[in-house]
Amino acid sequence: MIAVSLLAGCAERMPQTAMVAASPDGGYGYSELRLASDQYDVHYTSPELSLPEDEGARGRRLDAEKARAFDLALWRSCQIAAAQGFSYLKVEQDHRDASVDVTREYAPPPALGLSGFYGLGGAMYGPWGFYGGPPNLAPFWFYQDPFAVQQYSLRVTGRVTSSLKVDFSQVPAPGFEDAAALGKRLSQQYAGATYP
Repeated sequence: MIAVSLLAGCAERMPQTAMVAASPDGGYGYSELRLASDQYDVHYTSPELSLPEDEGARGRRLDAEKARAFDLALWRSCQIAAAQGFSYLKVEQDHRDASVDVTREYAPPPALGLSGFYGLGGAMYGPWGFYGGPPNLAPFWFYQDPFAVQQYSLRVTGRVTSSLKVDFSQVPAPGFEDAAALGKRLSQQYAGATYP
């Protein structure tokens, strides 16, 4: 049982390949919806990301992740173009979104007697340590120190989504890009990309 839980923990920390199809239960990766013979909605959703506590650093990280999600959705569009026999594509609509979840994780306050000079049972109240408390009460070390400062840490996570509406064409047209050249550039940039 212990070995299984250790393996599960290692699997959670292993890098996740960036360019994968999204699972049916809403996992990360790409997905698409055909709107017309030459138009698709292409989406890319990141896995849950661990983000910095600092808001400035968090904003910069989210901007970088939005750009990556856009590029991965665009790369998927190039793959669709190749599979459907189109040579050119054009992004008609581009929407990038981020959801952030901030959770405070509290540490329990120290027990009485372990908090230094403050609180019942601390150094100023030695008799509690030697003689115990009033009758029918738990020992002094059972109670939490009411004078202790509550300690907590922030856990910040988030997901980024890029949604593109893409038009495809077999002939060059204004605003359309060469799908093969674009796909080659993006594949070279992101072929080995992973999420830590």
